[in-house]
Amino acid sequence: MRWALLVCTALTFGATSTPELPGPHAPGRSVVTVTRLDGSTFQANVHYPAIMPGQDAPLDPSGGPYPVVSFGHGFLTDPGMYFGTFDHLASHGFLVIASRSELGLLPNHGNFANDLRRCFDFFADEHVRDGSRFFGSVMTDGYSLSGHSMGGGAAVLAAAADVRVRALIPLAPAETNPSAVAAAAAVSAPFSVLAGTQDTITPFGQHAGPIHQAARAPRQLRLMTGGSHCGFLDSSMIFCDTGSMSRADQLRNTRGLLTAFLTTHLKGDDRFWRSAWGPESFDTRVSTSFDPGFQVLLTDQLFTGPAGGRAMCDVPMVNESRPEQSFQIFADDAPFPLAAPIEPTPPIPPGGFFDAVFEIDLSGALPGETGTVMVSGRDGVGVRAFTYNGILVGEACRADLTGSSDPNDPAYGLPDGVVDSADFFYFLDQFAAGNVTVADFTGSSDPADPSYGVPDGVLDSADFFFFLDLFVAGCH
Repeated sequence: MRWALLVCTALTFGATSTPELPGPHAPGRSVVTVTRLDGSTFQANVHYPAIMPGQDAPLDPSGGPYPVVSFGHGFLTDPGMYFGTFDHLASHGFLVIASRSELGLLPNHGNFANDLRRCFDFFADEHVRDGSRFFGSVMTDGYSLSGHSMGGGAAVLAAAADVRVRALIPLAPAETNPSAVAAAAAVSAPFSVLAGTQDTITPFGQHAGPIHQAARAPRQLRLMTGGSHCGFLDSSMIFCDTGSMSRADQLRNTRGLLTAFLTTHLKGDDRFWRSAWGPESFDTRVSTSFDPGFQVLLTDQLFTGPAGGRAMCDVPMVNESRPEQSFQIFADDAPFPLAAPIEPTPPIPPGGFFDAVFEIDLSGALPGETGTVMVSGRDGVGVRAFTYNGILVGEACRADLTGSSDPNDPAYGLPDGVVDSADFFYFLDQFAAGNVTVADFTGSSDPADPSYGVPDGVLDSADFFFFLDLFVAGCH
């Protein structure tokens, strides 16, 4: 009989997608006028997926409706300094709008936050306005915020005041007035902070660090070793700093992380979830701190089941996040699929426990084959960081050791699903050679002994007679 072993343990794996590279759309650009509730107006730069690149190019409707990113510029920093990043997001199917308000020497941070929120209303209106370039193409439940420096702090203020926000990812956010640190605790959306260790304008310890620390789960921190404050800009400007990480590398990391995080949380698209919440990054100089809002209570576990059948695995988890939540467990199904879809968990209260159980289909398992099952949790707002894998090993009946007794044959030492004389003579050769890896089967020949069938690192007559019993039984 063939058996399979499923071992569940912690997993680190590499990303298979490339969100740091440009996406499939051409980036279009436009300047729009946004009206505030009091009737006053401000201008904003808009970047969007277009049929061809350029100013006021026609929108590409093929990937719509598109989610919205409202972006806040830094102090005395024109939004044009971020156009490369805006174009990158547009190429991946985002509508980016960057307010041109509060560009003076005495900006009002609270008003700036309100303008960032008002940009959502602009797109909501354009979505239903006949003749609008964006008519019918706005994902009106897909709003997010980002920003740099002062604009990053203002984005935190805006997110704390707006329940429509589904993702927040500021770049080197600065403490503001009113306080972005205080506001961070009220943000309900998934929250990612990007910052550099060599930021001399808004040092991490006084700005981005406290903002991240004050935030609630789900939250994460991406800290770029050698990253600078102005490394988030397309080019340098007066009074800028520099770091040991090149601008090109910092922008590549930034654009990739923005794309992965926003795609995961706004589009219901899991292509980039490993890059958004997985342990790997695009650059070894980017360190990551995750607080996903739930804990998977993982210990080393062994699950057995007959090859050709199913193996059981479970995900014990605790909700460490804000309110009661329901989580969806999902798995990459290659090379062994899920036996059945996994239903969402029932609502789990804060601090509550749930053990999600599912089955892996072993019908395609081959002798000695190893496969991986990767699992992550999802709640109503997106994928979480905790993952684990199962190593699935299909093992032939134990007497099947080789397909040939000839050492020169490619089948030598490879099980072939048949027990015959080749297996017997192969065993004798390995036994005589003292190969405990192959010939050590048992610590005792007495079935009543606890060491029966358990290798003991010693080759003796017990192993010979144990194998002989297996050989006689064959694969039955």
